[in-house]
Amino acid sequence: GGSGPGCPGGAVSPPGPTAGGAQAFDAAAGALSGKTLDGTIVSGGSGGGGGTSATGNGGGGGGVLLVAARNVVVSGAASITANGGANAGDGGGGGGGVAIVVSASARPAGLTLSGAGGGSGARAGHEGLASWLS
Repeated sequence: GGSGPGCPGGAVSPPGPTAGGAQAFDAAAGALSGKTLDGTIVSGGSGGGGGTSATGNGGGGGGVLLVAARNVVVSGAASITANGGANAGDGGGGGGGVAIVVSASARPAGLTLSGAGGGSGARAGHEGLASWLS
């Protein structure tokens, strides 16, 4: 998560190299399991740090969202997100989570897939992972 002046945001690291590294979800089987190669459950983004003001709250971390569908159809604009929460005052934004879609169909036009960090500027949360596997 993003850091606030009152305390740093929570730290989250990608899986280690022996557990699949940052590419642990590059294959559909790994993505559907929600686990790294060593069996550890993947967690979402961390929360943002607090600020020094009374309103300096950190944003919540984005979760883990795994969708498996043979076909995905949308009409117009649509979003699938695991975004971190916005910061309030001088708090840090929440870290982005993990949003993975496994489908036999291509990603439809107009569909946004995101694991963005919350907040903006110097206190924004770190980016998560968003991937469409077909």
